Amino acid sequence: MPTVEERLHSAAALLDETLDQRDRSHPVPIGLEVPNPSRRVLVGLVAACLIAGLVGLVAIGRPSAEPAASDTPFTPLADMSVDAWVGFPELPIVERFQHAAVATEDGIFVWGGCCEPATRDAPDSTPFYDGAYFDIHDGTWRVLPAAPLADDRGDAVAAWTGTEVIVVNGSGELRAAAFDPSTFTWTAITPPSGDVAASAVADLYPLPSGRVAFVVTNYEDGLGNGVRIQVYDPTTDNWSAAPDPRDGLSYGVAIPDKIHGSAISGTKIAVASTGTTCGTATLDVYDTTTETWATINDIAYPDVERTPSAMAGLGDGTFLLIGGSCSDGDSQRMAAIIDPATGSMVAVSDAPVDVRGGFRYPMTWTGEQAIYLSADGRLVMFDPTNSTWTISEPLPSPQQTDLEGPIHDFPIVWLDGTVIAPAVAVGDNNVCCTPIRAAWAYRPGWSTSAG
Repeated sequence: MPTVEERLHSAAALLDETLDQRDRSHPVPIGLEVPNPSRRVLVGLVAACLIAGLVGLVAIGRPSAEPAASDTPFTPLADMSVDAWVGFPELPIVERFQHAAVATEDGIFVWGGCCEPATRDAPDSTPFYDGAYFDIHDGTWRVLPAAPLADDRGDAVAAWTGTEVIVVNGSGELRAAAFDPSTFTWTAITPPSGDVAASAVADLYPLPSGRVAFVVTNYEDGLGNGVRIQVYDPTTDNWSAAPDPRDGLSYGVAIPDKIHGSAISGTKIAVASTGTTCGTATLDVYDTTTETWATINDIAYPDVERTPSAMAGLGDGTFLLIGGSCSDGDSQRMAAIIDPATGSMVAVSDAPVDVRGGFRYPMTWTGEQAIYLSADGRLVMFDPTNSTWTISEPLPSPQQTDLEGPIHDFPIVWLDGTVIAPAVAVGDNNVCCTPIRAAWAYRPGWSTSAG
């Protein structure tokens, strides 16, 4: 479809040609010429009118819920109070949930999400396919240019490579693009193979040399579970498929294993799953360096059968696995560290609160601790050096809403020793979600030594 600029150019050219034909067919006798505006002036005036009309039509077609300007000032991260939630400038775009958020070298990238306000409760809700970027140097948000991505899924997956943000989204036909914050431009790239890139069933992880790994761990259409990993190389603009995992995890086959999500630790990607009965937990680990799979069976808490609920990579190739006893499905606090290199598992102290459902937005590794935002809005932090947990106070109560439900379906990012939730949503009786216009930052006391 022609762009607005192309349509204006065509209209102006047609008008210019028409006026030229008029001048040739109606010559003015010599000596009777009357000074008239040139065709260029006429064409410019008409083009200006067309632009004004198009701008008006675009404005009319925008969603009615325009975001208000943020009234929350930016506090430089190094100057923030420690161990306390601090207000952060709100997004310059409509509030949302299920969006992608990634920390870059000096900013925060946000894109997509659910859903246009007028369609939020409809079965065919309209996703967002816009975004914004926060620059920590000037403390302001900037709306992103239009992205060459699919407009049918807002719950995209994204990863920072060190120079650009790679984003994958779509349903049925995937799209992929790279955003460069230094030039503030998008570049379309070759998409991976697959049917869906929703963050509920897929992840995108950074790897060395600017590569990323696209990991699919489930289906949405009821065809069954399945694991597929593809690695993108920016030097060739090509995705290479990893070897298939064991038969119980094969992609595209209805299988009995229930997959609980993935995590990355160093260059290893782990997938946690259970069999047909609770307690038969397994960890399958793909090494992106050797391009081989390893399976660790019976990753059960010592003397207790359990089912996994959340997992985090600890940066050194080991993984923190959290779950609950099969006899007590309401408690999801039992934790252990698994080392795929040796197949060993060491139990650690229980988490201070339930940690569950962290697979749309997996637990985050900061370089020092694994962090997670609990359902009641508290930051849960695990230090693997001494196997201890700490926990924050809950997020402040939203001022713009009377909902008091649990926190739901929005990401946090780790940037320069600070946790930032650039957009917040709450649920009502565990039903997702109502986005609210709020953003928060939290600087743990243990992070200040790192700067």
